[in-house]
Amino acid sequence: MGADEHHTSPADADLPNRCRDPRHVVLAPVEIEWGSRTLSAQVTDISLSGMFLAMNNPLWVNAMFTAVVHFPEPLRVDCVVRRVVPGVGMGVQFLRLSPEVQARLMAILPSLPRK
Repeated sequence: MGADEHHTSPADADLPNRCRDPRHVVLAPVEIEWGSRTLSAQVTDISLSGMFLAMNNPLWVNAMFTAVVHFPEPLRVDCVVRRVVPGVGMGVQFLRLSPEVQARLMAILPSLPRK
């Protein structure tokens, strides 16, 4: 995800692994399926390659999980944590998007405001 003042500090704004896909503002609940646990979070922005999940106790960098984003029709995506902001949330990258999920995401994004 690209640099933005709300989720980054100047120190991490230029990290080389930041995605370059345009981000879109969205507030949607998310269920994180991590092992035998289900955690709750809120998506605050999303792109074709990932999203930022607001949560008090984020997972750690490289943790993998499945997320169900509660859009009008739930969107199920496999994710890996790429960035953690302690006490705020985590930036995650999507893994292995099926063509169907990618097409659904591409259809949703234009209806959301860009960051």
